[in-house]
Amino acid sequence: MDKGVGQVEGSSIPIGGEGTHTVLAGHRGLGTKEMFRHIDELREGDVFYIYTWSETLSYRVSEKQII
Repeated sequence: MDKGVGQVEGSSIPIGGEGTHTVLAGHRGLGTKEMFRHIDELREGDVFYIYTWSETLSYRVSEKQII
């Protein structure tokens, strides 16, 4: 996870589409990398975006767990 945010094994790959459920994991920051630095500010219902090589996917926060 020192290279960025990861997709949790067993959840959907973030490709979009109805019925997919992606679970992401990442650190709040490592030295010079921000990653999820402001994740504590996200609330249920907030929308965020993942930019892939071919499209922009939008996701809505349905649950947040900090472990």
